[in-house]
Amino acid sequence: MPSELKRDTEDDGSTSPSHRRRIDNPDKLIYLVVEHKAAQIRSTKPAYSVLTAGATTPMVPLHLTQRGMSFAEVLSPHGSWIVGVGGKRQGHTIIYDVMASKEFHGPGLSANKMDHVLIPFRSQLYVLSRRPSVKWGATGLDYLPWFERICFKDGRPRWRDLSEDLEPPPIFPCRINPIEYSNPPEICIASYATVGSHILLSVQRDLRAQQGEIFSNQNINKFTDQVQ
Repeated sequence: MPSELKRDTEDDGSTSPSHRRRIDNPDKLIYLVVEHKAAQIRSTKPAYSVLTAGATTPMVPLHLTQRGMSFAEVLSPHGSWIVGVGGKRQGHTIIYDVMASKEFHGPGLSANKMDHVLIPFRSQLYVLSRRPSVKWGATGLDYLPWFERICFKDGRPRWRDLSEDLEPPPIFPCRINPIEYSNPPEICIASYATVGSHILLSVQRDLRAQQGEIFSNQNINKFTDQVQ
């Protein structure tokens, strides 16, 4: 079982201490998702590889990955996986089985998101837009649905499976009027935490003013009722 997942950037064979995601587990194994330098034309080098810290085994290339992906570890009674989300392709996901050292296509998301918020929780992976947009835009990034879920309760989901669209947190701009639509509010998720059956969000509502607000359980009941 993995104890810690880190994402670093490869630089001449070394890794940087920045951009790391830590997940603790008593087994003390450490896995790193290493981002390679931009591949040259016609290069077959993957965007990312998995490295087991302290082991003599070589890095495992993740050939299904794309640049710009985010990663999270998902645990369930059926196994342990590293899940990559995002990239250039719309709603792209990959699943790396830690125990089997195999890579698979994951279920497609309904919408692609920039700089996803990935929340592994109770054998499921919640994928949330960090900056929800009410307009489609040129690329469709961060448009509805803003909140999706991939379930691992029955084991690894197949690529034919679909992610589940969920109702977004009530603080998201999902109930704005036509006047507000012309100048929609800017919202950004600054941080999150899971407490019991709740997901708590720290949200910046006005990015220009850099104001932050933390929502209590009462404020996000409508959101957390969906967390199972």
